Amino acid sequence: MRLGALVTVVLLVAACGAPGGTAGPSTGPTAGTPAVPTATATPGLTIVSPSPASALPTPIASGPTAMAGLIAYVLGGQGAHEMHVVAPDGTGDRPCGVGSAPSWSADGGTIVVAGPASMTADGYEFPDVYRAAADCTGATMLIKEATTPHLSPDGAWITFGRGIVDTGDAWIAKADGSGPRKLMAATSPTWSPDGSWLLLNPDTGAFELGLVRPAGTGYHSLGFGSDPAWTSDGRIVYVRSDSPAATVTLRVTAVDGTATDLLTIPGEIRSPQMLSDGRVVFVWNGDLWRLDPGSTGPFRLTQGLTIVAGPSASSDGRWAAVADGGAEPGLVVVSIDGGWVRVLAGAVSAVAWQPVRPT
Repeated sequence: MRLGALVTVVLLVAACGAPGGTAGPSTGPTAGTPAVPTATATPGLTIVSPSPASALPTPIASGPTAMAGLIAYVLGGQGAHEMHVVAPDGTGDRPCGVGSAPSWSADGGTIVVAGPASMTADGYEFPDVYRAAADCTGATMLIKEATTPHLSPDGAWITFGRGIVDTGDAWIAKADGSGPRKLMAATSPTWSPDGSWLLLNPDTGAFELGLVRPAGTGYHSLGFGSDPAWTSDGRIVYVRSDSPAATVTLRVTAVDGTATDLLTIPGEIRSPQMLSDGRVVFVWNGDLWRLDPGSTGPFRLTQGLTIVAGPSASSDGRWAAVADGGAEPGLVVVSIDGGWVRVLAGAVSAVAWQPVRPT
C-alpha cells in the first residue's frame, strides 16, 4: 500500500492545541537535574588538513549485499517528497509514496514517516504521520498534523513535532497515536537507546541542546551545539561552533553534561555519528570522514562528493548511506574503511539505514 498521492508537504506543522491524554510513559526514573556541562580537552588535540593526494580514496566496484538491511531515502524537493526503500546494493527499489523524515523502529520491522498532507480546519495543508511495514505495505495514519516522528526503543511510544519552520512543540503519544501530549516548546525529539531520555532543541531562539524525560520531567540543558546524535552507549555526539580562529569542535557528552572534545578543525562539521566501536563518521567540506579513538586527525572516506544528507550507518558499522547533491546527485553507500559506490541517481534529500539485529 502506498503512503498516498503526491502533495506539497510543509515539514513542520502548526500546533492545534493540546489533545487529551495526561499519562506519560513510565520508562526510566525521574532523577534530578544533572550538573552543568563541563568539557575536558583531549591531550594532543590538533588541527589537521585534508589527506595528501596519494591517500585520497577512490570509488569502489560494489557495496554491501541486500542482507545488510534496507535503506529508506527521500527523493525530490520544493515540497514534492517521495519516499523509497532499496537494498544497499541498489536492487529492489520500491517507491512508497509521499513521505519525508523516515525513521525506523529499533528492530527494523516498521518505519514511521511524515507522509501525505491533509487540510486543516484553517485551510492549511500539513503532513500527517504514517506507520508502515519495512517494505512499505500496510501503511496506517497515526497522527494528524505532525512531523519528525520517532518510535521509542521498546516500540510503545512515538515522539513527533508540531510547529512552523524551526520553532514548535515536542509531543509524545502511544505508538498507535492515541493519547498525544505536549512535552515542551522544542523541536526534533529523539530517544536515547534505553528510552529514558529525549534529546531535543528547546525553543530558545539559539542552537541549544536539551534533555527531558519521556514523562516531561527532569529537563536540563547541555549547552549550545548542532547536529546532535545519540551514541549506542547513551551519550551524545554533536558539533560546537564557538571554537577560536574559525574552527569547529566535535564533542561527545554524557547525559550528566560531562563532555570531551574529540577534534577541532577549520571549516564546518555536519552530521556526526558515532559507531558502536567508538569511531565517528562526519561530513566535512562536502565529503565523509572518519575519526578513530585516540587519533588526533580524521581519515578521508570519500573524495569529490557534495553530501547533503547522512551519514546513516549500517548496523554492523561497516557502511554508511549518504545523499550526494553534487554534479551527479544520488544515493551513495560509503565503506567505513574508505571508498564509495553510487547505487542510485536522483535528488535524494534524506537517508535512513534499517537496523538489523544480529542473528
